[in-house]
Amino acid sequence: MNYEFESSDKSTKNDVKDWIKSIAIAIIATIFIHTFLFNITEVKGSSMHPTLEEHDRLILKKYEAVLKIEDYVRGDIVVFKSPLKNDNRYFIKRVIGVPGDTIDIMNGKLYINDEEIIESYIENDSYTESLNFGENHTVQENELFVLGDNRLPGKSNDSRSFGSVSIEQVEGKIVLRILPLKKIDKDF
Repeated sequence: MNYEFESSDKSTKNDVKDWIKSIAIAIIATIFIHTFLFNITEVKGSSMHPTLEEHDRLILKKYEAVLKIEDYVRGDIVVFKSPLKNDNRYFIKRVIGVPGDTIDIMNGKLYINDEEIIESYIENDSYTESLNFGENHTVQENELFVLGDNRLPGKSNDSRSFGSVSIEQVEGKIVLRILPLKKIDKDF
């Protein structure tokens, strides 16, 4: 009878050790995934309206941030750290220009490399305000030109005001909207 009791006691200790190991592995895996692979982020503000609404929850693919600049294409939605001094916010914007592109905004219309761009993701009555720093802007190596989808005056703090964003500031690409449930979508 003592033998059974000792065996049961050892079994319980082993079970506890296994549970502790499992929990530790789960915590480490979660931290790794959250830090390097994926994150859930929330939309704050209306700068990406109508594509994204305030409080939408999105999955951010963070490992995209370690990819080369060539892996970002026009139309990607990215999260990046504000390029403004003493501003710790993160922005969600659409990639409009990649290295080598010349961006111009004339009469409310967006031009890339002298070609007018039809933007199906902005509202028809939107008027894209001009660049705050000159007639046109050429995107340099290791930079992205980003705009919010809400082009109404004062609704989006983006590359029109602060210029291109350095690739080092980019946290990753948005790959999926997960909330609200009725709007789960990956096509932006």
